[in-house]
Amino acid sequence: MAAAGGRYLALQGNVGTVTGPALATGQFQYGYDYAGTDAGEEYVPVFIVESLGSMNPIPNP
Repeated sequence: MAAAGGRYLALQGNVGTVTGPALATGQFQYGYDYAGTDAGEEYVPVFIVESLGSMNPIPNP
């Protein structure tokens, strides 16, 4: 599950765990799926993930 700007996406495929800003590459599937959100269960678009990475800056030592 991903959220941005109050909208949600169901993520499928090469999905790891990232908290905070992230960059996902892949493509939208022409379909929707049910997902649990803060507002309850919603019908959301599906995004097939090819890669997922954190955009948090790496602290300097």
